[in-house]
Amino acid sequence: RAQEAALDAAKAANSIAQHETFVAEGEAEREKLSQLPILRLVAEADTADPDSPALLPALERRTLAEERAVAQHAVKLSTLQASHSAIMETGVAGGSRDVNEVVSSLRALGVKSAKPFNTYLARAIPDAAAARALVLSNPARFLGVSVASSELTRARELVGQALQLDAPVVVSVAALEAEVGSEDRFVLPAADDAAFNEEAAQVLLQQLDAKLAIAEGQRDAHALRHKEAVTAQEQLLAYAKRFSGVALARARAEIERLRAESTAALARAQMSE
Repeated sequence: RAQEAALDAAKAANSIAQHETFVAEGEAEREKLSQLPILRLVAEADTADPDSPALLPALERRTLAEERAVAQHAVKLSTLQASHSAIMETGVAGGSRDVNEVVSSLRALGVKSAKPFNTYLARAIPDAAAARALVLSNPARFLGVSVASSELTRARELVGQALQLDAPVVVSVAALEAEVGSEDRFVLPAADDAAFNEEAAQVLLQQLDAKLAIAEGQRDAHALRHKEAVTAQEQLLAYAKRFSGVALARARAEIERLRAESTAALARAQMSE
């Protein structure tokens, strides 16, 4: 009987060691997660609680927010790069893929006068204030496409064609009369006049390198936080699957039970000697 009791005690000790290893790994993982900067940021606390049911949903929202921010800064970068190319090519910024697509399609139809309205405006009205007033009277028109009045009928043949435009484009006669204002709407101006004034475009050109560097830095910062959030989400899910809930509590309770059994087995072994 002493031998059986000793064997029971040894089995209990081995099981205790396994459960203690599990608990130690869980506590180490919990501590590591609690100190992750991205989780502390999401939790808005000095340390995060990996067992909090609110942490994972908050992290998922942060991941989506960072993903959107990366996309938004990528669009901004693309816009700045397009402005640089447009200024070098046409003398003004404001290059639009949709506008260029319509101009190309119109010229393919034989509408030789088709051009981005902003480039026509920059040459027709060099005064920035006057050009700005015209644009603000109807931005959709004066930042769209212009054609000669004699070619408007031919230009209308483009209606109904399956152009892959991201946004509507206004095609209108190359006239420079301001649209009549309306009390039920207003237009907010762009940050500069570079889209329709060559002097303003040259000023912007000198600033573009710095603007590009800032935009790239912002995009990269959000990309890094998005990567950190995705990695933390994977780690948090792995922790939840293995350790959260009652797993660690059950393991601790099992350790106490096995210790009691081991103590009793050892006592029996000593009494049997």
